[in-house]
Amino acid sequence: MNFLIQSGLTVLENTWLVAALSVKYVIASHLGYYYSRNDGLNGFQDEVVEYAPAFVTSLFVAGILFSVVNFTPSPVFSALGEITALAYFGYLFWIY
Repeated sequence: MNFLIQSGLTVLENTWLVAALSVKYVIASHLGYYYSRNDGLNGFQDEVVEYAPAFVTSLFVAGILFSVVNFTPSPVFSALGEITALAYFGYLFWIY
């Protein structure tokens, strides 16, 4: 039972670290795309919500893969990445 709990915790930690690494770049790319198109904030919000299930699934799969190969990523700006990931997941929680 301890092994199962420890494995789940490792997957969760790695998924969070992958999210802290990648969410800020995904949001920046969405913002840049919509800024260049002058689509407005509503288009940006629609795009984030539309691609959220695939992005969150890919974060979870990356967390599982990093757990299997025993690799722990470390973000350069960990506080900024974690705050951005928390805001992103908070927004998704609010929408869904």
